[in-house]
Amino acid sequence: LGVNVSTGGLLIAMSYVAGAVGAIASGRLSDQLLSQGMATTRIRKVMQSISTLGMLAALAILIVAKLEGVLQCTVLLCGANFLHSFGNAGYFVNVIDIAPSQAGIVMGITNTMANFAGVVGNSVTGWILERYPGQWWRVWLAVMLVEGLGWLIYIFWASSTRLDQPKEITKTSV
Repeated sequence: LGVNVSTGGLLIAMSYVAGAVGAIASGRLSDQLLSQGMATTRIRKVMQSISTLGMLAALAILIVAKLEGVLQCTVLLCGANFLHSFGNAGYFVNVIDIAPSQAGIVMGITNTMANFAGVVGNSVTGWILERYPGQWWRVWLAVMLVEGLGWLIYIFWASSTRLDQPKEITKTSV
């Protein structure tokens, strides 16, 4: 795109600001929905749907529109990060819903699996681009398929029902 490093850094920072604003907006929206009586599981699924479907839409636009302008790409990235941050009020909070006493362990395990997927994803990206040089749309399509599958699994099986058992708190003298 012909952007120098200092300008590129500012443009990328803008997308993180958009993500931060989206995270705050998603928290406010989910709190509002909860106060209006919507079920917690439904709220989590709605927020995760906004997150995943928003990212999928951005990738589809990237593939179809073949964006090449810096402004177009920046706006798309900002919009994608804004919507993707709604996952903070979806899956990420859902871990606390289902296992508040073990949330750190559950999040650690799921983040480890996500990092493993990232390592595999880099290798798959290299393989795709080596086989089909310059055809990034194939990479984005692969990402869309994996994201879409993950979203479907979450939509069908996610719950906010607590799975861990709270430990009994007893008073002890010192």
